[in-house]
Amino acid sequence: MAVIARTQVLEDGPRNYVVRLSASLQAGDAETFVKKIDVSALPKQQGRACRALSLLKLDSSTVNASFALLWEAVSPANNTTLWRFPMNFSDKQSFVKIGGIQNNATGLTGNVLLSTENWGDPQLDGSYDITLWFRKKY
Repeated sequence: MAVIARTQVLEDGPRNYVVRLSASLQAGDAETFVKKIDVSALPKQQGRACRALSLLKLDSSTVNASFALLWEAVSPANNTTLWRFPMNFSDKQSFVKIGGIQNNATGLTGNVLLSTENWGDPQLDGSYDITLWFRKKY
């Protein structure tokens, strides 16, 4: 049993960060609070470190499992759900007109986590493919 996860950075500019997260999960395997985006690893802009992100858009597809993205907090009890992805579903959302979904975790780290929520049939493999467009905050 294994999780084969991939992270592909599509853009890492001074304002925007676009990333594609995908994984194939063998029957019943899970990812639990896996750090998918580490803001401390993003390049500095004019000597300033990125401290947080806001989600502008997403494009997602899931098969046989549901997933959640979370804003990480210093205390895991304060992690805040960013978005839930239901099983066997494809979706596109844009939050540009409202300025994006802001990180509202108490004691935020700025990082983004992913967790598998449940399986449709734990005997079958699952997968996700999620593209996220973020705006960087300094």
